[in-house]
Amino acid sequence: MKLLIGAISALGFAATAAVAQVGLLTSYAGFQYTESVNGSGTVLTSTYPKAFFIGEGVNMDLVVQVEKIYLGKDCDAYHDIYGKGVWSWANGGVMVEFPAETFVFPKQELREYYEKCNQWNR
Repeated sequence: MKLLIGAISALGFAATAAVAQVGLLTSYAGFQYTESVNGSGTVLTSTYPKAFFIGEGVNMDLVVQVEKIYLGKDCDAYHDIYGKGVWSWANGGVMVEFPAETFVFPKQELREYYEKCNQWNR
């Protein structure tokens, strides 16, 4: 019995460690993104392709692609589908806002530190 409890505890620890992995963020909606840094800021790339419906009515198309969210050093954001937006961070996590969509990454931080994008400095 002790062996079984120890194995279950170890599995629980491993699952927790996977969620807290550096360079991997999980959105409130449950999607995971890898994080990379370039000269312009941070890029969040979905670990799996996502499906988007573009347009309306008979003109609606289904687009399936790996999602990229660009977070600029000046707190600007860009998404291929949602266009231009803004982003900020606080102790509660990271928020990216576009006119038609908001991405929330609770209790997580980016690897790169952008002081000006702190919610309380805006």
